[in-house]
Amino acid sequence: LLNLPGHDELLDIATKEKQDGARPEIADTIENFEQYDVVYVGYPNWWSDMPMILYTFFDSYDFSGKTIAPFCTSGGSGLSGTINSIKELEPEAEVLDGLHIGDSASSDPDSAVEEWLENLEFKNSEFGNRHSLGGKMPDRKGENDEYFSNREQPAQKGF
Repeated sequence: LLNLPGHDELLDIATKEKQDGARPEIADTIENFEQYDVVYVGYPNWWSDMPMILYTFFDSYDFSGKTIAPFCTSGGSGLSGTINSIKELEPEAEVLDGLHIGDSASSDPDSAVEEWLENLEFKNSEFGNRHSLGGKMPDRKGENDEYFSNREQPAQKGF
């Protein structure tokens, strides 16, 4: 098992990265990224923002003409300004209304995810099966970053 830091330690890391304007390096790449029309982007909302590694992710790939379906978890701050941040970072992409899994949905996240997926505009559309459901959080480079190891994210259960 991984030795994962606690919630408070993760918030401290997120705070420092945000204050520093960090762009953590991603350890791996997505092969054939251009083949995906729809990209699901999941993240925790830390201090009303995405983790800084997602800024690296958006800087690293061309999302022009793609549809971005964001979803996040938080203790109560919802999506905050993250949807607008994604729109600013990727002006040539269509950014859909996101899903927030917070305290009220935490007892039954599967239902919240199913409902969100059913309500997405492209359901049964021309996109077919060309959705990026990667199954992994981007790895970070760095000796103290074990908590971002290649592990499936809970919100992808059932996809």
